[in-house]
Amino acid sequence: MQYDSELETAINKFEKASDDYENYLDAYSFAVTGMGNSQILINKLLDESIANSSGDLNSEGEFKSKELQQMFYDEIHKESADIYEDSKQAVQEAEKVREKASSVSTSVMFVSIGNVTLGIAGGMVSSAKYGLGNLRSIGVLLGGGLSAGLAGAITSLSLIF
Repeated sequence: MQYDSELETAINKFEKASDDYENYLDAYSFAVTGMGNSQILINKLLDESIANSSGDLNSEGEFKSKELQQMFYDEIHKESADIYEDSKQAVQEAEKVREKASSVSTSVMFVSIGNVTLGIAGGMVSSAKYGLGNLRSIGVLLGGGLSAGLAGAITSLSLIF
């Protein structure tokens, strides 16, 4: 019986060691596969990089010299600064367009208010023929409509000149 329990303990230890070894082999296989995939990705990135296409990198993906590396960095910084300046100019142009659109909107609003007000005043004048209108109200509406219309016209003139 003592031999059976010792044999069973040895078998259990062997099975555990065997399972651990299989787990180790699986982990090792995954690591090798992951490293292979990483190397493929690195190679693709290097092949598609600007530095590699310009011929500044060696076969290991490192710059051939410190001078080439510095020249590459300077070129990239210059290109980045140029793109930044172009972007600043585009933003300034967009701001000018926005300001013009705001002025057009304001002048259209004033002209529309003037038209509506003058239309109301016109309706009141036609009703006044029959004694239904109030002269003071009509005068206020005419003055307000003319003022709003003139404000819109003046605003639109500033866009033209």
